[in-house]
Amino acid sequence: MPEDQEKAYNWDLYWAHGFLTSCANAFPGNYEGRIRELWEDFFARLPAGARILDVATGNGAIALLAAEYSLANDARFETHGIDSARIDPASAWTGEPEVLAAVNFHGQTPAEQTGCPDAHFQAVTGQYALEYTDIGPTLAELARVMAPGASGRFLLHHPDSIVIQTSVRERAHGQLLFEEALLFDKAERLLQCIIAAEERGEKSLLADDADAQAARASLNEAAAAVSAAIQASDVPDLLSAALGHVRTAFETRASQGAEPTLARLARGRAEIQGNLARLDDLLSAVVSPDKMAGIQSLMSGLGLQPGAPEKVTYPYQGHEFLMGWVLDFERPE
Repeated sequence: MPEDQEKAYNWDLYWAHGFLTSCANAFPGNYEGRIRELWEDFFARLPAGARILDVATGNGAIALLAAEYSLANDARFETHGIDSARIDPASAWTGEPEVLAAVNFHGQTPAEQTGCPDAHFQAVTGQYALEYTDIGPTLAELARVMAPGASGRFLLHHPDSIVIQTSVRERAHGQLLFEEALLFDKAERLLQCIIAAEERGEKSLLADDADAQAARASLNEAAAAVSAAIQASDVPDLLSAALGHVRTAFETRASQGAEPTLARLARGRAEIQGNLARLDDLLSAVVSPDKMAGIQSLMSGLGLQPGAPEKVTYPYQGHEFLMGWVLDFERPE
């Protein structure tokens, strides 16, 4: 599978899980607090009836914030959310149905080629969006579809943000799983030993099978290493999910045949590997100060006027966590 298709597939899987935001379960529903305020402040500047294009919308977090604001303030926005992945906003949205109905979602629609008419939108939005696209072609496309006087706002990944810091720690957990502990390899080895003994009618002899006992000891050692890392980490979700997949595979073996058991383990491995690929994608999307300057330069060259980037923080449990850069821009009249 080509790299760009593999990336899209990994995001397909992520959005299919029913997450509304790209921060997974960090928010119980949609963004709240300072993040919501940031976007509502932007929406408040737009004219009534504005057409909004939300880029790399995912399952629609920012587009749905626009719809909520519009309905609450009779702003009559026409909101469109595009994403190159197969998205499923209906699976993620738990709020009022009319909010979901107020957004026009377009999956498998890349930001580099929206298919929208020239000068069609009065506003462009995106949270952790632009940096995942081919930035030059995306900005050229946005300059084309933005009407004179249109405004835009992006929230982008900052190198020191909590999102990036968390992702670095989770990526290290992937190294533990697949390069050090070899959890899935060792689970498969033991399952193969059990399956082979059952097929020979020798399951009762497993306790005396040196290969099976070595495989069991090796898996126990790997599971202990992963469990210890879970106890030591403040972001243990990836590791816990991996242990859960292994546990489920062995539970499947107790009630089903060899093929479903190995397939269940393979699905668990693929899910964790897909999550790690998403983290690689995220970490490669970091917007350094130099990269930010490059984005601003590209905007200027396309006739867009970028503002000065600012940092946005989010208060949580008495601490201020950096969430990213905010970059406003406009297409002059």
